[in-house]
Amino acid sequence: MLLPVTVPAGQGEQESDYILEPSAVELMKVLLPKVIRMKVYCAMLDSFASEQAARVIAMQAATENADNLIGELTLQYNKLRQQAITNEILDLAAGAQK
Repeated sequence: MLLPVTVPAGQGEQESDYILEPSAVELMKVLLPKVIRMKVYCAMLDSFASEQAARVIAMQAATENADNLIGELTLQYNKLRQQAITNEILDLAAGAQK
């Protein structure tokens, strides 16, 4: 969850082993918008990457379907061609007998 962000009272000036200049509150004012922008940017990149992955998968499926259709149509064409050749041979054989 990005927003709303609240800084608990009293923790901005809490004593620690670190010396912060400018103060922790001022750092939060500068860094927090950058962090939020980066998180939104990362979400956009993830969305773009997933869209591209979905497109790749769809294109792979379409290619596979097209290959299957080509195979089926080639088989059908060869069967019809063979049937036409057989019919011509039968016609020639029948004509030769007369």
